Amino acid sequence: MSVERFGTLATGGTVERLTLAAGDLAVRLLTLGAILQDVRLAGVAGSLTPGSERLADYAGPMRFAGPVVGPVANRIAGAGVTIAGRRHRLIATEGPNTLHGGPRGTHARVWRIDDLGSDRAVLVLELADGDEGWPGNRRFTAAFRVEAPARLSLRLTSATDAPTLANLANHSYWRLPGCPAPVLACPAERFVALDGAKLATGATPPVAGTPVDFRGGRSVG
Repeated sequence: MSVERFGTLATGGTVERLTLAAGDLAVRLLTLGAILQDVRLAGVAGSLTPGSERLADYAGPMRFAGPVVGPVANRIAGAGVTIAGRRHRLIATEGPNTLHGGPRGTHARVWRIDDLGSDRAVLVLELADGDEGWPGNRRFTAAFRVEAPARLSLRLTSATDAPTLANLANHSYWRLPGCPAPVLACPAERFVALDGAKLATGATPPVAGTPVDFRGGRSVG
C-alpha cells in the first residue's frame, strides 16, 4: 500500500494516488473521480486499463477513462428531471442533454480517503443539496478491494436525505494484452435500449439472440 501526491488541479485541489495489491494483481487509484488508473497482472505486459501519468489528461480527452460517473450515469434528455413532483433543471453537457450527471459530476470531484489498507480503499464524496441542480445532500462511497490470486471488486453505494436520483457506474475501459482466451460473463437477462441520440427509451428487451448475451460467458478479442 502506498499514497503519493499525483498532482494539483487548476482549482488548487490536491489529487493523490493510492496503490493496492494482493496476489498477482496491483491496482492504482486516483482520488480525482475515484479513477481506476492502472491495473497490473503478473506476467502480462502493460496495464489492463488505459490510464495517464498526466493529471491534465483527466480534465480533457480522458475525463471518462476509469472514473466513477454520476450522480446519474448515461444521458438525461432535456437536461431536466421531475422528482417527487418538482422539476429540477440540470446542466446540459451534450447538446440539449446531460451526460453522466453534469460537467462537475462525480468524475470531476476529488473524493476523500475514508479507509485504506494494503488491499483495500474506501473513497467518499459528499455533495450538497442543489449541487448542479440535483436535490438532496448525498454521500457516495466507492469501496475497492484486491484479493488473491487476481480479483478486483468495487462496491458503490449512495445515501441521501431527500428524494433524488442516483445511478453510479465505473467507466473503465479494458484491454487484455497477452491474456489467453479472455472470457466475458455477465448474468444480465435484459439490456437498456437506446434511441438515435443514445438516450434510454425505457424499453428493456431480453439479451437472448443478441450480440450482448453474455449469460453463459463468451470469448472476446
